[in-house]
Amino acid sequence: VVSTQSTGSSGINAEYGKQWYQRRVRGARQAPHFLETRNMFRLCIFAVCFLLAAASEYHYGLINFPSVLYVKPGDDFELPCKSDHGGAVRIFLPDESVPSHEDLIEHSKRLLEESQRTIFVMEIEEASQSGVYTCAVNHGPGIAEVYSLASCRVIVMDLCEEFECDLQLGETCTADYSTGAAVCGCQFECDRVFDPICSDTCELNWNECSMKELSCEDKIPREIMSKGFCPAIVAPTVRHLNTDGSMDIVVEVGEFVSLTAGLVVDGTPLATIEWKFFPADGGEAQEILNVRETYEFTASASASGVYEAKIVHCKKAELAVINRYSVTVEEVEPTSYVDPEPDNIVFPTDDYPGGYPVCSVFPGGVVEAFNAGAASYNMACSHVLASDVFSGGDYSNPWFIYGTFDASQGVGSLSAMIFYLGSSAFEVQRGWIVAVDGEKVVVEEGVSQVIGESGCSVVFENLHLAVDCPAFMAYYDGIMAGHIKIKGPENTFAPLVKGRGNFGLCFDNNSGFRVNWQVGQTDGRCKIANDAPACTEVDATCGDYYKDPLGSTVAEWPWGVTGQGATVSCNELNCGDDSPTDSEKCALSQAHQVAAELKNKGEADIAM
Repeated sequence: VVSTQSTGSSGINAEYGKQWYQRRVRGARQAPHFLETRNMFRLCIFAVCFLLAAASEYHYGLINFPSVLYVKPGDDFELPCKSDHGGAVRIFLPDESVPSHEDLIEHSKRLLEESQRTIFVMEIEEASQSGVYTCAVNHGPGIAEVYSLASCRVIVMDLCEEFECDLQLGETCTADYSTGAAVCGCQFECDRVFDPICSDTCELNWNECSMKELSCEDKIPREIMSKGFCPAIVAPTVRHLNTDGSMDIVVEVGEFVSLTAGLVVDGTPLATIEWKFFPADGGEAQEILNVRETYEFTASASASGVYEAKIVHCKKAELAVINRYSVTVEEVEPTSYVDPEPDNIVFPTDDYPGGYPVCSVFPGGVVEAFNAGAASYNMACSHVLASDVFSGGDYSNPWFIYGTFDASQGVGSLSAMIFYLGSSAFEVQRGWIVAVDGEKVVVEEGVSQVIGESGCSVVFENLHLAVDCPAFMAYYDGIMAGHIKIKGPENTFAPLVKGRGNFGLCFDNNSGFRVNWQVGQTDGRCKIANDAPACTEVDATCGDYYKDPLGSTVAEWPWGVTGQGATVSCNELNCGDDSPTDSEKCALSQAHQVAAELKNKGEADIAM
């Protein structure tokens, strides 16, 4: 829809200028004598300039036409074009072609004959498409330029569509189409009904709406902690690591690391603790979720960096306590094994033929490692038996096997084996119980059970629980002894070489951050004496364990196949005045057989 507003010509009459000059000259002749010279000089200068302007062509002024116009989709808008020295005005639509120079001159003459107007207003309904509108101003006679052009880019868009406001804080977008800008603001209309609430910032608010409005204004998220007035606020007791709140820690790959946030006594309400990890290689910071007072992990090559614990009470960021640990993880080269050497026991040499890699836990707290050497340990609660934090070269898919020990079935009895594979965990317990996430799984004899997403299965056969996982197999007798067999390429028959991601009693007989690789609580009932001596006596009744359970002699079975675990276990159970229980005797004999079967055949053919 086009509307126009007509006005008269804006040209200046040269004749009018001459008449004005003549009147000024007559007036000057009548002026007092003392002003005559000065006034005459001024009038001459003015008259000359005015006559020159009247005799020449008068130049046009500027076009009043917006260069950019923002319009909301679907809105109506007006587009005015105006010039103080325009004889005719027209606006060309985006899909119209602007005429050529010659056509515009001809067009100007025709329009001037039809009408004279200095403003042209175009009305657009329900805007939907952006484009460039062109205004053509045709000037009348005596103007230097016959016509002039101006362009306006109309941008049809929702200014708030791609403008991100913090909806969690209740911000809303407000668009200013006169400038093409959008801003986020707080637009609340809270009533004055008194319905008090206490926010998690420990502040009393008039009602929930006023709490949200305050969060929008100061950009601090708030949630309702309790209805009504706030309870008595008690600040937490927090400990700083050092004067600067930092501590340097150097560990080796495979070491168990425990970091405390520094919270001694919690407050009211409870303080929030945020953990972050800043990798030493400059990678992106990572939030550590589901951790509060203590963060524990097993050191890997990628674990070097800064671990930050931030303790905040009532969301008062300015009062936060930040403790930082700078952890450096050093890689160590595989070491040779130095095992205890009781009398009359021959140990394997570097050139033994070897067998399938098997680690066995015998009664009496004796662990026969993958290298066929054995040692006795003081066992209490949980210990790392075997692990691989770089399983298959994949840092994100580690596995761990823990052993839990007690004395209910004799000294150093294995009561459970716990398996961690990636984010999955399950355990086999004394009494042939299988538990996943704390829930018991019904096990039927001879029926294989798949365990969640761990990639493992469990089957109960011949009074043993057999665990089959992608990287290993494990056997538990349901009483006190267990075995772990590493799966090599096509079950290779060769000694196992410890890699940088391997640790635990099955790999490190007498080395490592903890001599016995104990984990978890180390006080009270779980505290053990690391300096307790192993039995150095050799009991004559243990000689039969120099032979394999199938009747062969030691010479026919290399140590890599028979191992020394059963012999050391027998010596421990018969040390001094001690004597094994019937359960320990049975478990020892059976464990010796299973270990030999696994090393010789790669799988256990248990005949009970």
